[in-house]
Amino acid sequence: MNTCVLKQPHTAIVLVEPPSSVQCLSLADVCFSWGEEQHLTASVFDLGKDDLVFVVHSESPVNSLTQDELNRLYSGRVRVWQELGTNAQGKIGEVVVWAAAPETEMRRLADALIGGVLFADTGIAPGAAAMRQAVAENPQALGYLPRRWLDASLKPVRIPDAQDVDLSLPILAAVRSEPQGKMRDWLLCLQEAVISEK
Repeated sequence: MNTCVLKQPHTAIVLVEPPSSVQCLSLADVCFSWGEEQHLTASVFDLGKDDLVFVVHSESPVNSLTQDELNRLYSGRVRVWQELGTNAQGKIGEVVVWAAAPETEMRRLADALIGGVLFADTGIAPGAAAMRQAVAENPQALGYLPRRWLDASLKPVRIPDAQDVDLSLPILAAVRSEPQGKMRDWLLCLQEAVISEK
């Protein structure tokens, strides 16, 4: 986003993450979402796609988990890493699982793999930034987020038996009306940037 703003002289950007109950376009000129179109009265632009990845702390020895193991971890049937056997890969200690807030696209996608049943001690992250921080701060943690939120503090976990599950969603930008001038140029720049990252 910043790169595209810098290409537009005398332009500034302020990012706000309103609660899901607030109509974003009542507060902002552009609203971004990951997933289905939520702004039915707006002009919506598809900027590209991103996929959901399960993640652990960067120093975790865990590299892959099966769908069944994910389900057992998130349902609370497995509470310590050692109970996973070989997939724990030497990891010991109590598992700290994190899930996205209900009604979010992150949660909807993850529920396709974990079965939608969470045990009472599951941490709830209100968004991708909170999820990244929670997992990065705890070597025992497991969570999920859009791939673009990965950084050096996290490690993606392969789910080999989930290759047929589509965990990708569009990245959308909604505006109140057809964009003109600098707004149009900025959105086109964003679209090109997202496409070139893939």
